[in-house]
Amino acid sequence: MIGKVTYAASEIRENGLSSTWWKNRFLHRVVGDIWFREVVGNRGEYITERDWDNLLVLDACRLDLYQRVANADCDAVRSRGAATPEWMTENFKGGSFPEIVYVTANPYVSIISEGEFHARIDLWEEAWNEAENTVLPADVSDRARAVSEEYPDKRLIVHFMQPHQPFIGWDLPGSFWNASESPWDALKEETVDSGDILKGYADNLRTVYPIARDLGLDLPGKSVITADHGNMLGEQVRPFPIRDYGHRKGIYTDENVLVPWDELPFEKRKEITADGTDSDRREVTAEVTDRLADLGYTQ
Repeated sequence: MIGKVTYAASEIRENGLSSTWWKNRFLHRVVGDIWFREVVGNRGEYITERDWDNLLVLDACRLDLYQRVANADCDAVRSRGAATPEWMTENFKGGSFPEIVYVTANPYVSIISEGEFHARIDLWEEAWNEAENTVLPADVSDRARAVSEEYPDKRLIVHFMQPHQPFIGWDLPGSFWNASESPWDALKEETVDSGDILKGYADNLRTVYPIARDLGLDLPGKSVITADHGNMLGEQVRPFPIRDYGHRKGIYTDENVLVPWDELPFEKRKEITADGTDSDRREVTAEVTDRLADLGYTQ
């Protein structure tokens, strides 16, 4: 207890004059940890209990953005996480899913998983694009097709990095020119034209969507396009008089946790088998940290 008090006092001495720091502490400690977790509760659905053979995950894709850019008639699902680490922990941590093979462009999937899946393929490691500081959608799709052939009797999760920053082809904060900055901080601080930020975000979805859809239509079985979480664009975190940008765990606003559930047409279901999981767990190495920083995450 004394240690916690000392730590808190040190934090206040160092940051107490910063309104941004106080806002963030309020969002994490009061809004996230108390209001949403303890009072409202996590009302999201467990993804493994839904009906799919292939789950194509678009990272940080808001429901309204998907409906505007991709499919206006798609259904919605409430995610169990407002950020990728929380989504992974809530859906998979400590479980056993020998029927699932997970192909991921997001390093957090590799950090958090501990052998829950039959196999995990780390594309952020083997297919990283140094020019764009991300894994490109076409490379994810190509690898997923090969993995599907290798594991024809498994449920397949394919985790694309887009529309999450960096925005491919855009010279904006969070792109490879400014990888240490966030487009959402720029939106909040009005240091960049908001129209450019929002168009870059939408364009990242326009880049990944047709690739994900074509993949889903080509894979055997029932494919569904969804997202791990959404993203705040300055909306009010009701019932509090405070606005938020980006996505942080525990903030279960509709903008953060309502995501698309777009079921694609199919001819025949897969015959799924469950025969063991691997024991791989990714340690937080310098390489993982570098990749997360390139994607705009902070540890």
